[in-house]
Parts: sequence; structure tokens; C-alpha cells
Amino acid sequence: MKHGCLIVSCAHSQLALPVESVVEVARMVAPCAKLLRAPRYVMGIVDFHGQLVPLVDLPARLGLCAPRTPTAMSSGHIVFLELPSGLWGMAVDGVHDLSREPVTALSLEPKHLSGLLLGSLRLADGERALVLNPSQILSVVMRARIGAELLALSKPSQPDGGTA
Repeated sequence: MKHGCLIVSCAHSQLALPVESVVEVARMVAPCAKLLRAPRYVMGIVDFHGQLVPLVDLPARLGLCAPRTPTAMSSGHIVFLELPSGLWGMAVDGVHDLSREPVTALSLEPKHLSGLLLGSLRLADGERALVLNPSQILSVVMRARIGAELLALSKPSQPDGGTA
């Protein structure tokens, strides 16, 4: 990974996201709608320059904490990621730095995180941060389910019984 990583904090853990996937970082905003058939770690959808984007509580998705409300994350940030499945917002507790340190492979990857981690990198303070594989944060099934609900929300409502 030659372009670097964005260092974020998620429930007292330092994680890294490849900058190739990062579109923009913004202060946390309240979702404009809740997705009813989504897991609790999906906070809802936010408006990103006129586009509706699902907002995921990243630490909750990773099992680092219980799902939180937008109010509980009011001092957090949203990292907007461009993934093969489209644009996604990841709510994080903080955004800290860009790192150009090399990513090293993990010698032992926990089975339940298989595919989710690209490796680790050394931070300025000597600690290490796990580097996430953004396209693996949500399962294919969950991305499809959230995408279908988002599509239904974005379609204009049809008047009952009317024809054009």
C-alpha cells in the first residue's frame, strides 16, 4: 500500500483505512432517515452532496462497542469511502493522522476477522494500528439488503391508482 492510510479511533482502538478508498472526511451529522431492515450498527442514511449514503457505526460493526445513536457520536466524524458497492459513510470516534508507514502482514490473523484485515502499521507513538480492508467491512448479503432499502427510499412515491 504505497499511498498511505488514514488513522481513525474506534472505541479506544486505533485503526487504519487505505486512503485510496477515502473520498472525504466530515464532522458527524444526524442521519436524515433510518433504514428499518438494517442491523443496529447501521445508523441510517446521510445526504452526501445530494446523494443518499448509508451510515455505519464502524466500531459497533467491528464488535468494539454496542451500537450507538448519532447523539452519542456527536463529536465523531464520518469517513466517506468509495467501495465497489458504492459510497458508504463510516462513523468513527475520531480522525487523527495520515500515515505513510509500510503495512506489514499479520503473522496471526484471528479467524473471525479473516479477510477484514490487510495488515498493520506502526504509528508515530510506537503503537500499531490494524489496517482494515474497506470492501470487507460489510458482507455481500448486508450490502445488497441495505442497497435495496436505500433504492426503495430514493424512488419518488407513486400516487395510488393514478396513471401518467
